[in-house]
Amino acid sequence: MKVTISKILGTDHQSGVATPAVTRIALSGTPVMNNTFDLYAQLDFLLPGIFGSREFFKREYADAIDRDQDTVKIEALRKLTAPFILRRTKSQVARDLPEKTEWYCGAKWALHRKRSTMRSGTASAPACS
Repeated sequence: MKVTISKILGTDHQSGVATPAVTRIALSGTPVMNNTFDLYAQLDFLLPGIFGSREFFKREYADAIDRDQDTVKIEALRKLTAPFILRRTKSQVARDLPEKTEWYCGAKWALHRKRSTMRSGTASAPACS
């Protein structure tokens, strides 16, 4: 099951956390670089309760780090989360990456089809040929 968990108040995050699982894995491009609540959402999904309540995390870490750039809190959060994070930079994995491939696939829909699917919320992208 794929769940987008970056928004802690979102229904995807809430349903992901509520789903019983033997193993959970979270992947992210930049969990700490966006803001501390992205990290909270991912680790709360993986290890519920690791940071205590959302309010405690906000008061203890998020405000101090996001607003004040508190280096003591940054280091404390880094030490707490380090065992659960594998961080590899682009330079470390660049040799393993394939060449960049791009392609454009356009599709023409009849105007009435676009309008009806957009209104009903059932629009899906047509297959490329």
